[in-house]
Amino acid sequence: SDIASPFEALIWFHNCAFARVERFNFDGLLSTAVLGGPYGDMGWQIPASAMKFSDTKDWRASYCKGWQFPLDGIIIDDLIPDDRKLSGNGTTDCEFWECGRQGVSIVGAFGNLFSRTKCYRIGKNTRIITSAPAAGFDIEPEGSRVCHHIRFIDCEASDNYGPGLLDAIGSRTFDVLWTGGKLIGTTSPPVYFSGGRRFVFWDTLIVGGVNTFRGGASPYGPGGEEFGNCYWTNDPARSPTGFVYDPGGNKLAANASTGNYFWRCIFENAIKTASANGNTNGPVYDACTILAKAGTLAMYGKFRGGTEIIEQVTNGVQAVPGGFSPYINAGDAESEFYVTTLTGGRRRYPATIARF
Repeated sequence: SDIASPFEALIWFHNCAFARVERFNFDGLLSTAVLGGPYGDMGWQIPASAMKFSDTKDWRASYCKGWQFPLDGIIIDDLIPDDRKLSGNGTTDCEFWECGRQGVSIVGAFGNLFSRTKCYRIGKNTRIITSAPAAGFDIEPEGSRVCHHIRFIDCEASDNYGPGLLDAIGSRTFDVLWTGGKLIGTTSPPVYFSGGRRFVFWDTLIVGGVNTFRGGASPYGPGGEEFGNCYWTNDPARSPTGFVYDPGGNKLAANASTGNYFWRCIFENAIKTASANGNTNGPVYDACTILAKAGTLAMYGKFRGGTEIIEQVTNGVQAVPGGFSPYINAGDAESEFYVTTLTGGRRRYPATIARF
């Protein structure tokens, strides 16, 4: 039951009023560290991270890099402020790679802000010490903590063993906004949902399939995951390894359902197999573009805002709203929509329902 570890964190601020860490490079020395003993809930979780902030009121880490730590790049364990004001704690221009468990581990947060922070190859280190979930960014409130009002701006999670962004405990996670940046899944989903309420993604490149949507009670939530102006693809050229995560059946937004809302998103099938996504009359696609670049692509749900369905390969369009011949019914359309085929050009189709 004993463990061997050289440190718990190279820098650890606990119960401090103010902390700033800038322009540090942290080498976890995973290739030479003396480690041992079973530890943690799954796998080998050796308590050795680059940075840890716990119960510290005002802190930020900027321009820091951390690599090959047995546990995490950074652990964040913030309290809810007494005045319940958003803390603004977080990271700017930081990078974490090849750590054993997480790049950024968020176990308690209230109004935290992460900007231009990258996590890649987590759980894929040269000395294979990997602990579940091996995610890039892990939102996982522990004990009595909560993770509320978290913002990610121009961040990137790519080629991690686990999910790029993980909502591990949905019941105490609320209001997460990811804007800009990239989420690239190679061996696991780019993002994994567990029921956290109000996850919103804006202007983000999403590479790989997701099959853990939780939806919500209405087309706009509460609880339903929402996406605006995102580009969703399975194109291997977008992956640093040439491999893209497939949850089965070459899906993109596999089980998107009622409560999921997509506005001005592009869905691109770039693999030469069929890709059928969503549920008939479930998610809402508002002014989206469905692009069949290879194989066949179908997005099932509800449509509004002049949806564009574009075929770039013969018979690439599989389903359209209303099931107009020769297509399968993809669901109802509240407004007219457009289908462009290789042989027939661009054609306008009428709405199939007055209002959802």
